[in-house]
Amino acid sequence: MIEQRLDKDLYQRIFNMQITETQQQQNLQLLGAVGLILITYLFYKQSSLVNYKHLTTWCMVSTLVVALSAIINVQLNAKTYKLKAAFADLYLQINSFIFGLIFAFGQIIMGLRLIDVPTNTPLEPNFYVFYTIVVFAHVLGLISLTIRIRCFYLLVLTSMAPILTMQLSNWPSFSLNDPFYLINDIYILFMLFCGHHLYKTRDRLTWLVIRNDNLVEHAEHQRSITEQAYQQLEQEMLERRAVEWKLQQTNQRLEEKVRERTFDIQQINSSLERSKQSLEMAHQTAGIGSWDWDIKSRTIQTTNFDQILGYQNEEINDYSGNIRRLIHPEDFPKVKAAISTHLRNHSDRYESVYRIRHKKGYWVWVHDMGRVIQRDSKNQQPLRMVGIRRNINDEKVVAERLKLSASVFERAAEGIFILDSKLHYLDTNPRFEEIMGLPRDYFIGSHVFSYQHNGEKIQKQHAEILKALMQTGEFEGEIVERDAKGEELPLWIHINSIKNEDERITHYIGILSDLTQRKNDERRLSYLSNYDALTDLPNRNLFKTQLHQLMIGSHDKKEKFALIRLNIDRFRFLNDSLQNDGGDILLQQVAKRLLTLNGDSIMVARLGGDDFAIIYESNRFRNSDIKSQCKKIMHAFEQPFMVQDQELIVTLSIGIAMYPDHGRQVDSLSNHAEKALQEAKRLGGNTARFYTKDERVPASNRVNLENALRKALINDEFVVYYQPKINTATGKITSFEALVRWQHPEHGLVPPIQFIPLAEETSLISNIGEVVLKKTCQQIKAWLALGFHDIKISVNVVAQQIQRGNLIDEIDDILSTYQISPSSLELEITESSLMDDSEVASEVLQQLKARGITIALDDFGTGYSSLSYLGQYPIDVLKIDRSFVSKIGAHSHQEAIVRAILAMGHSLNMEVVAEGVETEAHANFLIHEGCDVLQGYLISKPLSSADATAFLQHSHSLDHFMTAART
Repeated sequence: MIEQRLDKDLYQRIFNMQITETQQQQNLQLLGAVGLILITYLFYKQSSLVNYKHLTTWCMVSTLVVALSAIINVQLNAKTYKLKAAFADLYLQINSFIFGLIFAFGQIIMGLRLIDVPTNTPLEPNFYVFYTIVVFAHVLGLISLTIRIRCFYLLVLTSMAPILTMQLSNWPSFSLNDPFYLINDIYILFMLFCGHHLYKTRDRLTWLVIRNDNLVEHAEHQRSITEQAYQQLEQEMLERRAVEWKLQQTNQRLEEKVRERTFDIQQINSSLERSKQSLEMAHQTAGIGSWDWDIKSRTIQTTNFDQILGYQNEEINDYSGNIRRLIHPEDFPKVKAAISTHLRNHSDRYESVYRIRHKKGYWVWVHDMGRVIQRDSKNQQPLRMVGIRRNINDEKVVAERLKLSASVFERAAEGIFILDSKLHYLDTNPRFEEIMGLPRDYFIGSHVFSYQHNGEKIQKQHAEILKALMQTGEFEGEIVERDAKGEELPLWIHINSIKNEDERITHYIGILSDLTQRKNDERRLSYLSNYDALTDLPNRNLFKTQLHQLMIGSHDKKEKFALIRLNIDRFRFLNDSLQNDGGDILLQQVAKRLLTLNGDSIMVARLGGDDFAIIYESNRFRNSDIKSQCKKIMHAFEQPFMVQDQELIVTLSIGIAMYPDHGRQVDSLSNHAEKALQEAKRLGGNTARFYTKDERVPASNRVNLENALRKALINDEFVVYYQPKINTATGKITSFEALVRWQHPEHGLVPPIQFIPLAEETSLISNIGEVVLKKTCQQIKAWLALGFHDIKISVNVVAQQIQRGNLIDEIDDILSTYQISPSSLELEITESSLMDDSEVASEVLQQLKARGITIALDDFGTGYSSLSYLGQYPIDVLKIDRSFVSKIGAHSHQEAIVRAILAMGHSLNMEVVAEGVETEAHANFLIHEGCDVLQGYLISKPLSSADATAFLQHSHSLDHFMTAART
């Protein structure tokens, strides 16, 4: 294609020419369109076959459109208003499209129906006349629009759109033998072909015209160049002849002058060479290099730079375009500013000290000086500058060292002093003055030991220092001086001698450190290592040391003593409830009261937290006296403490162990007192207990039991028994409680009382709890498969499971594994579990509640502050402890407590479960008082999985169990 052979500029030129010519041809098209519209109007205005109103409207609108187009075309062709070629092309396409629409609507008006044309229905005669007018319009398009073939295509296809639309929309009903439509299709194709062929012909002609114009233009240009070259050549030949004559004359004169000057130059060169050699020698000796900078040509001539920086002159010129690469980045701004200031003639000379990179890569300090010696006479721009560069690296290093030494001397954290060979002060630093408490002038010129002579001890120290300096030239050690106030000043001093090349001592340098803070810190650390920082009581470290020494002394003297361990009951709860440092304040007041009450004791110590210890000599006391003293302490603690404007009544749990009866070693005696303390806490606190041997469990048995528990977890020896619970309203079994048992391979079924306490101590309780949860959910899944859809199982959860932080994840994983609803699971929480960390417990319970798991508060009424938990935690079920239920019918006040619990639970919309129901009397009382659920041996003992399933399948009612109890 021609367009493919043209480059972009030529194609644009052809495009512009086509647009311009098409715009010019628009006048012919517009004139022809007006004529065709006028002919149509004159021909059809008297015809009865055409709606005159429609004809008139069409003619008026068409004429108006043509007139508007003519106005726009005139404006576009005017020199004062030119559109870009692309916009002009778009305008021509739109114009062609509108003209096509004019003739398309004319066909419709003249009788062509676009839809619902019956098969073989002939067109109206007036349409054939208008069709001829359309043909003339197409011929006008061939003449004026084929330069831009798109415009021609738009005119033809738009004007023939009605016939084509009618033909396509009624295609199945039209006969291919219909001559009009066949001729119409052939005509359209022929007209498009003619337009395309004419477009190609015009396109080639356009390209040939442009090519011819280019050739003519090129020929004219070449002719002009040739003529100019010829004229210039003639002029140059004339000038050359004149120059040659002048050169001959000048050459003769120069030859004469050269001969005259040659001798003078030789003499000058000899002198300059001698001066140059002398200058180079001086430069090399002083480490100086000279430079000559031709600013205009940007070249530098250097001497001796290879010695200073390692660069040859050519290498320096290579860097002249970017000197930044040689100068240290920190120094470049300063050097640039100095040079710029001098080049602008704002300073008499240029001078700068900076670092420059040696050829081997390290930095060299140089002192650079220079001056502009030549400037442009017109604008005073610098043309030439000369200068010298001196290597001051050694000087800089020495200066930096001196500066650093001075800085160290002035800012050192230690006192520094300088003495002459006779031990007289030459200089001291500020820290020395600060340590000694005297000004510098006080010391300068005086002897090192002349200012203090107080005390024989100090004089003896001075004599030892002098002796060491005379013998070895050095002394280092701790001394005690007196400061300006006369107070003792512990110091660490180090004095060294400085010798010259003859090994003679010229000076002494001393370093002085103030040990006052160190001594204070040592005393403080010694105190902190033995005393409690909060209460100032002896701490565990001093307690064990004193206890050990007391045991040694008592063993030799065969004496006895008592070790008392004390804990504050509910301290964790009290500490959580008090704000800020309220717990610390309470501990301080407890410590103070214990000291006041136990003035006769050997020691009152705080071992950590709320753990206190008291040691009493037992030679003056019998066991009953020790117990009386403990009661006295507990009685004194009935008086409230004032903490943060609150009255707090604190009780104590006390454990007592006797030496040597309960232990002859520190750890054993302390552990036995701890065991007695734990027993007192187990009994509810506010009591004192002596250690007894029957409380002691052999360590070997505990180890064996712990190992057996671990193996039981691995071998899956734990089984779950289920105790049914019955709903008093329906009389049916609605839930069970899961109870763990240990199926020991040798000892059979082991009850939980024998292994649960150790499991809680060794952290195995969490693993056992996870096993119970899995087996319980597995049982729920099995019962669901048997059709028991409304059965809920409750599982006990201990504090350790809550505090470890993974209980929620375990439950989610188990529920997901067995695909059971969370509503089928109930978790029983004891009050002690809630006391350990109330915030963590609250968060865990809220998450369980959000999952739809029921929360039950087990053993309600046996804890310390049960009522506070009812509003604090999302509890659904209250379980009345068996200790209350067992006394129903025997103690009226116990029955009142049960009634109160039931009333309170129901008022809080909680379900109330009574456990330990063993008699018909228990059941009748509870049912009468409105208890919701009963659990106990009256209904059933804990059952294995198979027995519990059979129990469910028999579906016994409450009446059945009541009748069975009577019989």
